[in-house]
Amino acid sequence: TTTQIVALESSDLAVLGTTSIEGLLTTQLQALTTTQVGGLTSQQVFDLSTNTLKYLTTTQIAAIETTDLVVMSTAQLLVLNSSQVRALSTAQVVELMSSQLAGLSSTALGALTTNQLSVLTAAKLSFLDVASVPGLTGSQIVGLTTTQTAGLGTATVAALNTNTVRSLTTAQIVALTTLQAANLTTANIKALSTSQIAVLETSDIEVLSTESLAALTSEQIVALSTSQIANLSSSQNIQLAEARLGAFSAAQILAFDTTRLAALSTSAIVSLTTMQVPVLSTGQIVSLTTTQISVLNSTLLGALTTTQIAAIETTDLVVMSTSQLLALSSMQVRALTTAQISNLNSSQAASLSSSRIQTLTTAQISKLSSETLGVLTSDVVRAINTTQIVALTTIQMSNMYTSTVSVLTTNQIAALQVEDFAALGTTNMGVLSASQIKGLTTSQISQLTSVSLGALNSSAVVSLSTSQIVALNTAQVASLSATT
Repeated sequence: TTTQIVALESSDLAVLGTTSIEGLLTTQLQALTTTQVGGLTSQQVFDLSTNTLKYLTTTQIAAIETTDLVVMSTAQLLVLNSSQVRALSTAQVVELMSSQLAGLSSTALGALTTNQLSVLTAAKLSFLDVASVPGLTGSQIVGLTTTQTAGLGTATVAALNTNTVRSLTTAQIVALTTLQAANLTTANIKALSTSQIAVLETSDIEVLSTESLAALTSEQIVALSTSQIANLSSSQNIQLAEARLGAFSAAQILAFDTTRLAALSTSAIVSLTTMQVPVLSTGQIVSLTTTQISVLNSTLLGALTTTQIAAIETTDLVVMSTSQLLALSSMQVRALTTAQISNLNSSQAASLSSSRIQTLTTAQISKLSSETLGVLTSDVVRAINTTQIVALTTIQMSNMYTSTVSVLTTNQIAALQVEDFAALGTTNMGVLSASQIKGLTTSQISQLTSVSLGALNSSAVVSLSTSQIVALNTAQVASLSATT
C-alpha cells in the first residue's frame, strides 16, 4: 500500500532493483517522499523508464539529487512535461550536462523559467539545439544577463525567433558581439524595434549583410543615427541608399557623404522625396554628376531652393533638358548665376518663353551670349523689357546677330544706351528698318559714326525726322548724302 511505501527506509528502497521500481503503481510511485526520491541511487534514476518518470510529481522531480539528475538520458528529460521542467531547482539546472541541454526540445526549453535560465552560463546556453532555440520566449530572453547574451554562440543567436529578438533589451542589443550581429537573420534584423536599432553599435552595423540592410523598414532607417550611417562602409552606405534612400530622414540626408552621393544610381536619385531635396547642402548639390542632374524630374527640380539652384555646376546645367529648365519657377530662374546663364546652350536658350525672359535679372541679361540672343524667337526678343535692354553691354550689342537686331521694337531701340547703340556694327545698321530708325533718340543719332550712318539703307535714311537730322553734325550729314 501507499502507507507501506512511505514507511520504507531510504536504505531499503536503495537496494530495490529496476524491475521492482518499475513495478510500482502510479499511486505508489507518487507516494514516495522527497527523502526517498533523494535517496535513490544514480543507477536507479538512470534505469527509470520514461513511462515511470512522467508520473513523478513536481515535488519529487525537485527532490532528485543533482548527481542523479546528470546521469539521466536525453530521452528521460524529454518525457518531462512543462510543469516538471519548471519544478527543477536552479541547483539542478546549473548541473545539467551539455548533452542533456542539447537534447532539450523546444517545448522543454520554452518551459524553463527565467530563474532557471539565469544560472546557465553562456557556454552552456550555446549547447542548446538550434532546432529547439526558437522555443525560447521573449519573457525568457530578457532574463539573461548581458554577459550571457554576449556569450551566446552565433548559431544560437541565428536560431532565435523574431518575437524573442524583438524582446531583447537595449542593454542586451548593445552587448551583442560583431560575430553575433553578423549572424542575425534578415528576418530578425527586420524584427528589431526602432529603439533597438538606435543602440546597435557601429561595429555591429558594419557587419550586417546587404540583404539585412535592404530589409530595414522605413521606420528602422529613420531610427539610425547619422553616426551609425556615417560609419557604414562605402559599399553598405551605397547599398542602403540604393534600396531605401527615400526613407532617409532630413538629418541623414544632410550627413550623406558627397562621394557616396555621387556614386548613387539615377534610380536612387529619383527616389528622393520633395521633403529630402531641400535639405541637400550646396556641397552635395555640387557633387551630383551630370547624369544624376539629367534625370531630376519636374517635381524634384521644383523642390530645389534658390541657393541649391545657384550651386548647380555649369557643366551639369548644360546637360539639363529644355523640359527641365521649363520646370523651374521664376524665382529659381532668377537664382541662376551669371556664370550659369552665360553657359546656356542654344537649345536651352531657344526654350525661353516671353514670360520666362522677363524673369531674368539685369545681371543675367547682361551675360547672355550673342549665340543665346540669336536663337531667341522674335516674340521673345520683343518681350525683353526696357530695363533689361539697358543692361545689355556694348560687347553684346557689337556681337548681336542681325536676326536679333531686326526684330527689336522702337521702344527697345530707344532704351539702348548711347554707347551700346553706337556699338552696333555696320551690318546690323544696315538691317534697321525705317520704324526702328524713327525710334532713335537725338542722343543716339548724334553718337553714330559716319561709317555707321553710311551703312543705313535708303528707306531708313528717308525716315529720319527733322529733329534727328538737326542732331547730326556736318560729317554725319555728309555720310548720309553719300548714301542717298
